[in-house]
Amino acid sequence: MIFRRYIFMGQSGNDTVYFDTKENTPLKAPKHKFLDVEKAAYQSIFIVPGMFILMFLNRYFLNDLSTDILFSYGSIAILIFSSVLFAVFLTILIERVLYKNVKVSKPATNDELKRAIYGNGFWVLHHKQRVGFKLKFLMIMVDIIVAFAFLGYIRWIYRLLNQEDLFYCNMMFEDIMMFFLCGMMGFALVLLLWINNLVRWLNVVEKYQKRKVKYRVRKSDD
Repeated sequence: MIFRRYIFMGQSGNDTVYFDTKENTPLKAPKHKFLDVEKAAYQSIFIVPGMFILMFLNRYFLNDLSTDILFSYGSIAILIFSSVLFAVFLTILIERVLYKNVKVSKPATNDELKRAIYGNGFWVLHHKQRVGFKLKFLMIMVDIIVAFAFLGYIRWIYRLLNQEDLFYCNMMFEDIMMFFLCGMMGFALVLLLWINNLVRWLNVVEKYQKRKVKYRVRKSDD
């Protein structure tokens, strides 16, 4: 399957709320101890500016700073391995935090789904009342931009490795940072397309707002 069956919707009290796309119904499970959607709502404000700051510093301040490390097959292998390991580590960490207990989930109520949706950091930041085409289109464009950025870093690495005099040069801090940013973009792409696809999340919110969600239970058993 290209897309996962269960979609993380948010937090309701001490539970994580999911949406089963196959059964068209909400589910809940005990939340991970590291999951706090309310704090994440405000912490996530700094993610995008932080990425742009790193790119700006890399482009205008680190491009002339050299290291004592010579390019070699070993040093390049370490950089590639480190960037991949970094992306894999972040992917496993976020996957575990969001979906650790999904296998023991049980039916959730309308109120629990509502709290999860309107308490989700994404919704809090955008202050939206209804899901519309513009918001979905914006999220699709974000996915496309991240995908092209990732491919751009891959292309840069490919061009770097094909330089004829590469193994006679010292590494620049810019080169090291580019590998790091490539790993970050790879993780961001997995996050947006697989772990927490915001377009699919918005589709569920739209179903909820149009009352097209099926509920197995009507009242919470808490």
